[in-house]
Amino acid sequence: GHGASILSPGIHSFPFKLGLPMGLPSTFLGTHGWVQYYCKAALREPNG
Repeated sequence: GHGASILSPGIHSFPFKLGLPMGLPSTFLGTHGWVQYYCKAALREPNG
């Protein structure tokens, strides 16, 4: 299995880019529905 590590307290920065397809609707909340996007990430150590 994959072991989990805990980051030390402080500020951590992990720059990344994610391209979304053109034409996606903006985030929206309405009476009959909604559109919302989110991103979930997992960090992996090389050789980890």
